[in-house]
Amino acid sequence: MALTNDSKLAKKMRLLRSHGITRDPEDFDLPLTDIGPWYYQQIELGFNYRISDIQAALGTSQLKKLDEFVETRNQIAKQYNSGFEKNTLIKLPTISDGCTSSFHLYVVQIDFTQGLSRKAFFEKMKEAGINLNCHYIPIHTQPYYASLGFKVGDFPFSEAYYKRTVSLPVHPSLTSKKVELIIKMVNDILI
Repeated sequence: MALTNDSKLAKKMRLLRSHGITRDPEDFDLPLTDIGPWYYQQIELGFNYRISDIQAALGTSQLKKLDEFVETRNQIAKQYNSGFEKNTLIKLPTISDGCTSSFHLYVVQIDFTQGLSRKAFFEKMKEAGINLNCHYIPIHTQPYYASLGFKVGDFPFSEAYYKRTVSLPVHPSLTSKKVELIIKMVNDILI
């Protein structure tokens, strides 16, 4: 789902989601011939990104919960921030003044060059029943982009950042008690 308050961008997205097809005569590129209610023109190469009725219904119902989800994720982030504020091995995410994050992800940075490896950290957390992730592997290191000539070393800052990142759980159904357990486990393992 894509949302925007920019009418020009919204029109472009509607065009691209449906094979670049328009039924709006104002957008037609070719002379109008044999026009009827069936007529359309493909004025751009687009995609089939139309969602089903079920997906639309689910999306609409989820939008009604969006404010609640964002608030819950922000409460989890505050709990994490408080629980890790004294841990000098962890760099917390920052939010610019005047901005609000949805905390789709809660990504911390940890220096894994001294002692414990990221893999060992993940394994210890998994043993405790806590699943982590890393967002995101630098795209230029993926096979498709390697086939285009990109290679490791092309974007050293992205690569260095990736080596430090760990995404902690932050989903709206996460309880405060579970967040406290995650905080304890992270601090116990790293200290």
